[in-house]
Amino acid sequence: MRWILYIAILTITTAAVGQSTDSLVMSLQQRLDTIQSYSARVQLSEEIDFIDMPDKEAVIHYEKDQPILIQSEDFVLLPKRGLDFSLSELFRYPYLVVDRGWETKAGIKLKALNIIPEDRKADFSIATLLIDPERLQLKELEINTKKEGSFYVTMDYNSPHDLMPSAAVVSFTLEKLRIPLNFMGKDSSIDRKALRSEEPKEGRIVMKISDYRINKQ
Repeated sequence: MRWILYIAILTITTAAVGQSTDSLVMSLQQRLDTIQSYSARVQLSEEIDFIDMPDKEAVIHYEKDQPILIQSEDFVLLPKRGLDFSLSELFRYPYLVVDRGWETKAGIKLKALNIIPEDRKADFSIATLLIDPERLQLKELEINTKKEGSFYVTMDYNSPHDLMPSAAVVSFTLEKLRIPLNFMGKDSSIDRKALRSEEPKEGRIVMKISDYRINKQ
């Protein structure tokens, strides 16, 4: 196992499906809380202007209440926020739910809502979720962190019954991006001037996720 870099690095009304936004979020949280641990294989494609890096592969390991672990034979850039498919960090502290109405994506009606943490210990200021209330699947997540920039994640699923996504795209804007240049590897190159620039760093990471092994309670 070599070097892994986390980019550390998403009024209550009644929904049409008969759930308030609070109960919808609680139902999603309870569904995800059944996951005790999982592992999965990830294929990564980095789309960052100032970094030229070939596609990589990694294995992610999740265990409830523990940091996500990544294994890879290569140096990879991974968005920590984009890997929290269990939303454990989002729901760690008490929060408020704000109804933002409905949005339709790919013909599917999704409930839009904000999660606002009530505890100052939370490392994000606000998150926006788009949830499929019929399937209880999170389709999109936008999260504004206090120190690490913003992240926007879209997710696709193989089946209407799946808990975990089969694909995810993480777009990010970071004020600072620290990369251990000595460990980039010969197959990668970086524009150091652009990296050191004070301008916000933007990029996108496309992930295909397979071979899930999920342990539920």
